[in-house]
Amino acid sequence: REAKEREETLTKAFEAQTSQLNDKSLQVDRLQTRLEKKVRALSEVDPAASAERDKLRERVALLEEQIRRTTEGREEVDAHVSALSKENWDLKDGMERFKRESATYKDQAVALESQLTMAKREAEEL
Repeated sequence: REAKEREETLTKAFEAQTSQLNDKSLQVDRLQTRLEKKVRALSEVDPAASAERDKLRERVALLEEQIRRTTEGREEVDAHVSALSKENWDLKDGMERFKRESATYKDQAVALESQLTMAKREAEEL
């Protein structure tokens, strides 16, 4: 009798484990089916996504090239502006020098004119 009860207990445990295994097997089948559906969906989406990725990569490459050319152009413009600025400062310095020299020449001209006037007066007095 004890052996029979033990056998029944083991049979019930075995049936319970079998039931659990069947449930797990069904879950695995469902998950496998979901996974296959997702793989199919991805394989359908992937070519489109791949083409879109390629377009985006091309766009990025074009933008990088545009940035490179713009940067090079900016460097050329900066160098040109720097050269023009130096030339402008040189011209300003030259203009200041010219003004100083011009003032000196004016002063000399006024002094010479004054001397000429005096010389004329002296000549008239003689």
